[in-house]
Amino acid sequence: MTAHACPEHAPGSVACFYDHGCRCDGCGRAAERRRKKAARLGYSQFTDAEPVRRHLEALGVPNKTIAQHSGVSMPTIGEIRRGVRDRIHVRTARALLAVTTTRAEAGLIPAVGTRRRLQGLIALGWTLSHLADELGSSKQQLNLVVHGRYEQTEAAWAARVAAVYNHLGATPAPASTAALRARNRAVRNKWAPPAAWDDGTGPHGIDNPEAEPVGVRPPTSTGRYGHLADDLADAIDNGASLGDLEARFGMRWAAMERALLRAGYHHHAARVRPLGIDRERHANARKEAA
Repeated sequence: MTAHACPEHAPGSVACFYDHGCRCDGCGRAAERRRKKAARLGYSQFTDAEPVRRHLEALGVPNKTIAQHSGVSMPTIGEIRRGVRDRIHVRTARALLAVTTTRAEAGLIPAVGTRRRLQGLIALGWTLSHLADELGSSKQQLNLVVHGRYEQTEAAWAARVAAVYNHLGATPAPASTAALRARNRAVRNKWAPPAAWDDGTGPHGIDNPEAEPVGVRPPTSTGRYGHLADDLADAIDNGASLGDLEARFGMRWAAMERALLRAGYHHHAARVRPLGIDRERHANARKEAA
């Protein structure tokens, strides 16, 4: 028997079962009686999720903001927006449809300054993993922000990004393979470093949507082998075999090793070389046996 622990409702409350997630025997029986009565009367407790999905897309705000205003969990909102759920509970639908643009926009500011600050830190070699740890966010969320997927962001979160930017923005990341990859990523995307921006919303202010970076021109090339080596290193980190690498890049292992070394990926080059030598040894042994 599951004990009733909710301080706001007496045992046997339907609202306690649905709103507070209480699963005591009394609240469970009350919810079951409600379900059976609704079925007997021909009333469905679930409704089509498509109108709700369209409403959420029209809001154009992050799931976290919608969750704060509706009381619906972020995973549920995410599943609705992705089309995973075809039908949802009528209580959920009512709560989400009640979120209006005016309510949802409370506390939101333009994301341009936040995006530029994160891009600038990456240009200094700070990785998304490090920044995610500093901010208490996920790498996936930061990746969406730096690539301009959000036009607005929460003011409180933007303030946290600004604090991390002020702390790290004058210091290049320690030398490492990850830092090199972060810098190369910034070069590919033409992200300006912090020194290219002024504070505030002036003509060259980081928070001014019309501003352009000045003073420090971002590099325009990572060299002949930079982009190729980045892709090779990513594939190696993701566990690609030597055969997979050769098929994908159309290169023999020695050419891959040279590209990685010239771009500074010494650790990855050291992982490729023994695989290539081992393959050639086996090939020679088979020839001798034949």
